[in-house]
Amino acid sequence: MYATYVVREMDAATRAMTLERAANEFWPQLRAAAGFRHYYLIQQSDSQTLGIILWDTAEQAAAFAAVTDGWQSTMDNLGHRRIVSGGGDVLEIAEG
Repeated sequence: MYATYVVREMDAATRAMTLERAANEFWPQLRAAAGFRHYYLIQQSDSQTLGIILWDTAEQAAAFAAVTDGWQSTMDNLGHRRIVSGGGDVLEIAEG
């Protein structure tokens, strides 16, 4: 399994509109992508979020990169500052 992630400082003024746009523009494409498994959006503090996407393989994540990069540019343009982003192999998953 492979994961991609991004940490952002969210602009409160455009946050609700951004989530609505994501639900209409990005998440449907993500759900339909080959190898997509899960997406998590975690509120880290009042203004920071952590987004994590789990994929079957790094190759499938790479195949979707153009869509992801486009959405990341949209987020940047809406004032949500990217702090860090990246990806890597998932080493372990513990389920309850």
